[in-house]
Amino acid sequence: MASNPTPDNPDVIVSLMEDMIDGLEDHETSIGIKQNTAAVMQAVLSTFVSAEDAAAAAKKTRGLKASALSAKDGEVTVFLTNAAKILRIALGEKWNINWEPTHFPDNKTQVPGSQTKRFTLVGKLATYFTHHPSHQAPNQGVTAAAAAALDSQVSACREELHEAGSAQDATLAARDTALAACRKRIRSFIVELGTLLGPDDSRWELFGLSKPSDPDTPLPASALTVETKGPGSVLYKWKRARRGTYYRLMIKIIGVDAEFRHHKPNTEGLSYLLEDLTPGQTIEAFIIAANEAGEADPTETVSAVMG
Repeated sequence: MASNPTPDNPDVIVSLMEDMIDGLEDHETSIGIKQNTAAVMQAVLSTFVSAEDAAAAAKKTRGLKASALSAKDGEVTVFLTNAAKILRIALGEKWNINWEPTHFPDNKTQVPGSQTKRFTLVGKLATYFTHHPSHQAPNQGVTAAAAAALDSQVSACREELHEAGSAQDATLAARDTALAACRKRIRSFIVELGTLLGPDDSRWELFGLSKPSDPDTPLPASALTVETKGPGSVLYKWKRARRGTYYRLMIKIIGVDAEFRHHKPNTEGLSYLLEDLTPGQTIEAFIIAANEAGEADPTETVSAVMG
């Protein structure tokens, strides 16, 4: 007999809750739903959607801050490269005791390979050039002031990245909490509905659910679409299959594959990005919904030509 398991995938959770809310808006009064009404379900879902949006925005911000720090590291590397050239003229090509006040690490006169060491060194050179002004090369931007400015900018970038990372962690935690609340509300609704409807009542289907008396195997996925996403990649999307717990993408590259083949991995979500294809190839594909009991009929086949 079929069951209505609580999904784990966020896309599937959102899709199921939207189906539940649609059904509740039309039928909660006639069926007698008291605890898990459309308003209650919508509030929980909206909280998750907002939390997911916030997490995505925080991830983007952290990425921008990481890129800014990387760009600043590039500036530091250029400064250190020029500084090393100038100092080799003043102090000697190879490491010796005269290099010690510069704090070039590891007894070497080359730019450090570690970002942390580069950032430490540029601060040390600000002090060194302050005490050894004759070793500066203003025409090449090698001065105590330039080193100090880079040191200050690096510190600011690192602090901003740290703050962005903390904000991202907080938004991810809030998103996970909101997702758990969605799963709990889905389960609560299914339990409540089970006290009001019999196992073979067709009204289960009004909420995107299976009748408990249905066979175990899933219904087919539907509405498969394909969209090119740049050279050599296509994005497939489809609608949730009732009782489906994962989906198999079957593809055939015209002129390469004699038959459709299973493209791994199986996915629990409702979309899949297929990459690393050859421009000019034609790709045909369909989706098979599945669960532990078996597979559904496939969707219609869609076709795309790689740009």
